[in-house]
Amino acid sequence: DKVFYDRLMQGDPAKIQEALHTAEVDQQLMTRFVENHDEPRFFKAFGADRAPAALAVLMTVPGMKLWHQDQECGWADRVPVQLKRFAAAAVDPDAVRVSAMVLDFARLPVIQSGRWHLLSAHAASSESLTHGSILTWFWSHGRDFALIAVNYGPVRAQARIPIPKELFGGEKAVQLAEFGRDQIYVRKTDELTSPGLFVDLEPWAFHFLVPSASKPVI
Repeated sequence: DKVFYDRLMQGDPAKIQEALHTAEVDQQLMTRFVENHDEPRFFKAFGADRAPAALAVLMTVPGMKLWHQDQECGWADRVPVQLKRFAAAAVDPDAVRVSAMVLDFARLPVIQSGRWHLLSAHAASSESLTHGSILTWFWSHGRDFALIAVNYGPVRAQARIPIPKELFGGEKAVQLAEFGRDQIYVRKTDELTSPGLFVDLEPWAFHFLVPSASKPVI
């Protein structure tokens, strides 16, 4: 899906959203990448700020993912396939850290074996109309789920994300954990379904949310 790569590079979230609105069976059959031997190295091409957001999008949408050799190292020089060896380069620790976290999240059983659902971000209020840059979807399998929200834009953005009530069963409240970070959010299910989960994301930031093991007290 070279078109999807080009849209990630162009940085227009509306175009990315448009690409994801095709039939779900088509999404499952796609093969996607953010780096290969014909393109500039990923962290150089997208830039240090945008690269994590692009990786978060790529690794959490449906379809097969291509991971280029040593992509996680954050190297800047593209190596022609004709070379048998190439010069050593410094490893970018930020690239390694972000790549490891996103890969760990993408390996969750609910993402590997679950079903993907595209969501829509709505305006958080009449004064905040930045929701257009937020891309969001979730994976579910039984009572397990993983929710993704990515601010694919250069300015801070807020949104409300309505989530289907069926995702929470009959619980009146849920406790959401930020994957890979020490952060817990307790929310009433009525709020999550309408008006929706409130998100406030810095430029190119993202949420990876999963159910917390412990139940909240409200």
